[in-house]
Amino acid sequence: MARPSSVRRQPPTVREAIGAWHREGKTLDEILDALDDAFSVKISRSALHRHVKGLDKVLERLERSRVIAEAAVRRFGKEPESKTARANIELMQAAIQEIMGAEADPESGMVIAKPMDAMLLAKALEHLTKASRHDAEYIGKIREAAAKEAAAKMEKAAKTAIAESAGQPLAPEAVLERIRAIYRGEA
Repeated sequence: MARPSSVRRQPPTVREAIGAWHREGKTLDEILDALDDAFSVKISRSALHRHVKGLDKVLERLERSRVIAEAAVRRFGKEPESKTARANIELMQAAIQEIMGAEADPESGMVIAKPMDAMLLAKALEHLTKASRHDAEYIGKIREAAAKEAAAKMEKAAKTAIAESAGQPLAPEAVLERIRAIYRGEA
C-alpha cells in the first residue's frame, strides 16, 4: 500500500484550508504562502498540485452528481415517496452502468472486472433489487392504508348523513351530495 502523501498526513484543518483556498481560486503559490503564514506548514509544490488535482476530480464528480440530483428533484420533487425511491434506484443503475463503462477495454469493448469489483457490483445489484422490492411493498402498504382510511371516512360520513336526516326521506342524489360534503369536511 502506498504511503499517504505529505498533504494527506496534515491535520484536517490544514487540508480543509487547502480545499477552501483552492475553491476561492487561489493559485498554488498563494496556497503555499498561506499555509506557511497560517499553519507554518511546508509542503512541496508538486505534492500540493497532485492534491489539488485530486480535489478537482472529486469536485467534478460531486458537481455531476449534484446536477443529476437537481434534475431528479425537478422531475420527482413533489412526487410521492415511491417516485423518489424509483429516482434513487434509477440513479444507482446509472452509476453501475457508468462504472461498467469505465472498466471497458478500449480495443475489445469487453468489460474488465477484477474479482473484488465483480463482487461489489453483484452486491450493488442485489441491493438495487431489494430496493425495488421494498419500493413495491411500500406502495402496496400505502394503497392499503389509504383504502382503509377512505372506507372508514366514507362509513363515518354515511352514518353522519343518516343521523342528520332524522328519518326524513331524501333523494339518492341528495344523500350522495350530503355524504360527499361530510367526507370532504365541508359539513
